[in-house]
Amino acid sequence: MAEHDFPLGRVALCLLSTLSLPVSGLIYQESYLDANYDPNNAVTITIPRTLLPDVPNRLQLRSAHPLSTLRIDSYVYGPNFSPMNQSYRLTSKRSADGLYTAEVDFHPPFVTEEGGAINLNITYEYCRQNEGGRRYRQHRDKYDANDREEEKEGITRSARDHPDDDHDSRATERKDRRRHHSSTCGEPKRKSQVIYASFVWKFIVILGESDKPIYRPGETIRFRFIALNSRQLQPTTEKLRWPKFLVDRRDYMNPKLVEISEEERRRHEMPPEFDVIYIEDPSGNRVKEWKNVPQMTAFNLSFPLLPDASEGVWRLVANV
Repeated sequence: MAEHDFPLGRVALCLLSTLSLPVSGLIYQESYLDANYDPNNAVTITIPRTLLPDVPNRLQLRSAHPLSTLRIDSYVYGPNFSPMNQSYRLTSKRSADGLYTAEVDFHPPFVTEEGGAINLNITYEYCRQNEGGRRYRQHRDKYDANDREEEKEGITRSARDHPDDDHDSRATERKDRRRHHSSTCGEPKRKSQVIYASFVWKFIVILGESDKPIYRPGETIRFRFIALNSRQLQPTTEKLRWPKFLVDRRDYMNPKLVEISEEERRRHEMPPEFDVIYIEDPSGNRVKEWKNVPQMTAFNLSFPLLPDASEGVWRLVANV
């Protein structure tokens, strides 16, 4: 549960800094190296410094040779914690500087507490150019051209005759052929690196403001709150899902994965709602409270001060 409180009228400016989402390459260390790996194939990995749990985190790889596959093993340190792995087939494109670039959208398979550490063991494969790389490229280009022609023919036939079974069988044949020629480069070379990352410090950012900093007894306090989650901070058209697993660190030295209930996941996937918003007088007494407050209601709240209201600092507090 997140709680934010601040003196009236001194809200927006002090909270804006929490919206910063820096992106840069992370420090990594070598964890595995193929004996025949080309030392000139330096690979630069760029990933957000802090990860969002339910929004695609763009990972970019730049290399001297085109990379073919990528595997990410996610884990935290613990004697009984088994890494969760995700595999990707890469499409490397040559850039103007002669290097190859590949990108993937990484979705963490689990979530920790806010700001918690997550380690990523990134393993990538490539085919050396001087070991059949030219033949591999010609073989690939030949079949890619054939596939494009067959896809055009299939679209034309489908519009005229609707031969679904024939079209499906040809699509399967093309996939099988791609699997064949994607492996014709012989034994791929492999290298692995570990990246030390962390989740963002706040999964929900709360902003609030009042209409002025100082009030007189008998006046009305007008104020508003807004809660921003990762969907507002980094919009995407992709259907988003909260991770299925949470790292339980009640035993800090022996973390374990626990499954998150569907109800809890849906709550994270819905627009944020405030559990409680309240006003506190200078003596610490709650003089007004709102519970289960939707965003639209929280955006326009007010409270009339009594003619004999206490002098001092009053607090506006919002919890999600």
